[in-house]
Amino acid sequence: MFIEKPGSKEEEERFLYSNLDQEDSHPKTIEGYLEVLESFRISLPSAMVDEALRDGQENCGNKFVEHQVVNGQYRRSREI
Repeated sequence: MFIEKPGSKEEEERFLYSNLDQEDSHPKTIEGYLEVLESFRISLPSAMVDEALRDGQENCGNKFVEHQVVNGQYRRSREI
């Protein structure tokens, strides 16, 4: 997971956060990611988090789903 610094063009200053900088760069659950997002005051739609948690419980892998927020409204637009 990456959190980009708005407007930054310099590669070494581009990210506010990268999981690749963490000791456990690929955790088995999303709880740590949710804590990071909360610390940056980034909120995710609950339906998106619920789906990710269900995927983890079902050991789902290699799934790509597009989630969008358009005009303040969340929608799960498609599964690829």
